[in-house]
Amino acid sequence: MEAVLSNPKVFKDMVDVISQIIDEGVFTFSESGLEFLAPDRATVAVIHARVPASSFESYTCSGEEKVGLNIPAFLTVLKRASGKLGLKTVGDRLEVTIYGASTRKFSLPILEINQEVPPVSKFQFSASLTVSSRILEEGINDADIVGDSVVFELSGEKFVMRAEGPTSSVEITAEKGSGLSSISGEARARYPLDYLKKFVKALRMAENTRVQLSTDYPVKLEVERNDAYISLILAPRVEE
Repeated sequence: MEAVLSNPKVFKDMVDVISQIIDEGVFTFSESGLEFLAPDRATVAVIHARVPASSFESYTCSGEEKVGLNIPAFLTVLKRASGKLGLKTVGDRLEVTIYGASTRKFSLPILEINQEVPPVSKFQFSASLTVSSRILEEGINDADIVGDSVVFELSGEKFVMRAEGPTSSVEITAEKGSGLSSISGEARARYPLDYLKKFVKALRMAENTRVQLSTDYPVKLEVERNDAYISLILAPRVEE
């Protein structure tokens, strides 16, 4: 596999988000592009990300190559890149080339990683909506001020986020036609904010976020643009 990104910012942001939740995972390179699918160690969250081959300045991969990496170590190298970025598998190493006034090459070990990924494709959600990413980010940040979890509730033509703490509470409401569209079904569930906060940077990649959920069931947040896709599936926090 050999690939070159002329503008690696989106890719770096994706790896940054992944690193907040997952410390080790497998990047799968194929003729169609790059894909990442892995759970965190607690199996509370699953991250799925894709970068199509068309997003690269040049991309060559015959068959399928699995590249297991320490994600924080990979991110540390990627952060050194401000311009063109090259990725190449050489034996049991991933060679990362950073182009600029000089050419710098880093070599990272490819790890043998065995992970059991939950069957995310089998999840069935009873409700869905498309919400402004800015509204969702503000709701998560507002909820974090008062509590450690947030309730997502979709009912009628309203999407409500609620959080409570020992002395304070907050409620954020988005309505159809004002940051909310493609509404289907009704659902209510509570989710941990520590994971949602780590996904906030991904929300900034696109104007809107697709949300799928069911009552007391995992939620799926999807951010998609022409050159990249990333989603988070997060288990609910069971209410007492």
